[in-house]
Amino acid sequence: MQKALRLLEAVASSAMPLPAKKLARMTELPLPTTYHLLRTLEFEGYLSKVDGGYAIGASALTVQNETVQEFLPRIRPVLRSLSAELGAATYLTTYQEGEIHLLAMVEGPEGRSVDLWVGIHESGHATAFGKAILANLSEELRDAYINSHDLHDLTPHTITSKGNLERSLAENVPIWSDKE
Repeated sequence: MQKALRLLEAVASSAMPLPAKKLARMTELPLPTTYHLLRTLEFEGYLSKVDGGYAIGASALTVQNETVQEFLPRIRPVLRSLSAELGAATYLTTYQEGEIHLLAMVEGPEGRSVDLWVGIHESGHATAFGKAILANLSEELRDAYINSHDLHDLTPHTITSKGNLERSLAENVPIWSDKE
């Protein structure tokens, strides 16, 4: 447990993602032990594997609410910049304990954003950010999410067939509608 916490603390103290070899050196852990603990921490959601190494995962962010509150002011300028560059709303979402959580949103330049009147918990299948999260989950977690949520018909283009949604996410090819 202490070894895993050392790894978590090392990642949390860095402004940039850290590769496994560097984490092993920093924490003075054997590389095989480091890889094993990193896989476990990633599986549990405490770490996230990204380009360049490991970053803090959603589970670690919610362990202490102050961390999320400190993190959001730093991420909002990034969301605003992306929104201005893309000309669209930007969203920061996470997946935790079988649910998709919306942490922050910045409206687009014309005040346009997705209307979440149903709520993100029930509409992950119908939003781009929900589909992005679902497409990147393991098959087991994706199946668990799809099987535990009703696929509400929110627009004429909402995918409401579990089979079509699973195929779309697995193939990473958008199927905008399963309506004929």
